[in-house]
Amino acid sequence: LDYVAMDEEAGQEEGWFDAAQFEENMSTHYGRMVHLDDKTIMFANPEDAAEYIDFDLKPVS
Repeated sequence: LDYVAMDEEAGQEEGWFDAAQFEENMSTHYGRMVHLDDKTIMFANPEDAAEYIDFDLKPVS
């Protein structure tokens, strides 16, 4: 993403929108993000991300 261009489009000063803000907004509104060495994957369904983050989804009774 070109964060500087996004700042300009939003009418904000450079540095207003950055990778941390992008991650916070995407994970808050769209689901889980998993960062790999060469890419970031976004999952709307957290269960789909479980295999990437070693999260155990055993049913709780």
